[in-house]
Amino acid sequence: MQHCADLSSIESRALRENDFVLINFPGQGVLPLRITAKDFTWYDYPEVGGSAVSGSIASDGFIDYARLPISAFSILNAFKVENRNRILQMFYGVRPGPVRVYLGYPLEQTRGNLETRKVSTRSPFGYVSGWQSPLLSPNRVTETWVPFNIDVGFAFWNPAADSAVIRFGVYLYRYEHEVLKDPELVRNLVNGQPARIITLGGVENLTYNVKDNYGISPVPLGATREQVRKALA
Repeated sequence: MQHCADLSSIESRALRENDFVLINFPGQGVLPLRITAKDFTWYDYPEVGGSAVSGSIASDGFIDYARLPISAFSILNAFKVENRNRILQMFYGVRPGPVRVYLGYPLEQTRGNLETRKVSTRSPFGYVSGWQSPLLSPNRVTETWVPFNIDVGFAFWNPAADSAVIRFGVYLYRYEHEVLKDPELVRNLVNGQPARIITLGGVENLTYNVKDNYGISPVPLGATREQVRKALA
């Protein structure tokens, strides 16, 4: 799949070594990082159906939110980051075109909600279809960041009149990073020095203990010197 895929929509979103990144945890603040290494890989699920990654899905069939395993290697969650010095930038595409993909981030929390209504089973909003993000031409709208110790899940709905064998391709930039602890540099970054700001999940608050996972507290955007000092202590 790698040699024939069109990655033009996502390549401009990739980071480079030495880039500064502010991982924004809604309702908490940001985790300041510097990218130190990167690589690229992909994984193609040949068939998605039923309650596992095999078989077909009937017309109007819905596969509920679940982690994506790799059964051949006894991997329960292929996209769980287990190294606290790594972060994943994920994009995905699906075939056939009518199939709709819903994101659970974390697994138990739906994304793509409206202000007036949350995504539900067979929701007419909050999805990405194969028309929007084809298997071999992933769209940047699917961009999803996965830091250390967060579970991500997907649900699938086939609204077509016929059953379908779903192909799901995941494209991954893997990054090594360091947590920034220089107070003046961090203060400059949260007050406008160029950096990529990445909000995890969306506008809804994300339940995640930054201090336990990374050793510092999240820094508020626009923080004062004293706020930065307390967060990094």
